[in-house]
Amino acid sequence: MASIGHGGSGFSINARDITNIGRDQVTHYHASSPLTVQLVSPDGRQALANPWTYDPLPIPCPNDPNLHGSVRYSLLLLSKREGYPLWYPQPKAKLPPEYRTTGVRIGDVGIVRSNTPFDYLFNVCQAANHPINSYGVPDGFIAISEEDVELSHSAEDIYRNPGTPVVVPGSIKLETDGTGDTNQVYRFTSPDAQGAILVLPDGSWREEVANIALFQRYAQKHSEKWF
Repeated sequence: MASIGHGGSGFSINARDITNIGRDQVTHYHASSPLTVQLVSPDGRQALANPWTYDPLPIPCPNDPNLHGSVRYSLLLLSKREGYPLWYPQPKAKLPPEYRTTGVRIGDVGIVRSNTPFDYLFNVCQAANHPINSYGVPDGFIAISEEDVELSHSAEDIYRNPGTPVVVPGSIKLETDGTGDTNQVYRFTSPDAQGAILVLPDGSWREEVANIALFQRYAQKHSEKWF
């Protein structure tokens, strides 16, 4: 990477990274690995077209001043490695009541956008006629058996107590006023220039798949029908 003196500016690129430097602002973008797509015959023996390569957009740096707040929030909380931080965690009101009761769950297929609720489509761990799949499922749909899903964390265990905040960076300090009821007041202070805070008034539980390869194989086999 290039080295720029104080007060200078520059732009440098290598195979994986882009760094823009100007005065006291350094914005680093990490390039995602390119994806090569090859269409093949059903038996996998013959190519049906020339392969093409898709280069995903670089992963932005949280300190980029031009980032939307929702993107900055997600990037910061992703460092907790506890799933994707949704800017709007509440399920859409038009979804089936059976889905909204729990919200996002293991097996959901949908679209994640930085500044809108999760766009739920269907769940691969429930039968086609299950209420949460009332929007419909792909042709030839076969659900993953719940008996085959191994969990390393159970939803029966409380993961975070009610009122617990999730903060990044860890230097953010919390002060509270009140008695823990609906009038609870939170004050957050931090010496850092930016941060992300998620307050969980009802606490949280956690589920995590242990045999993730089961879902990877399932997606490889069926995802063509999801588009």
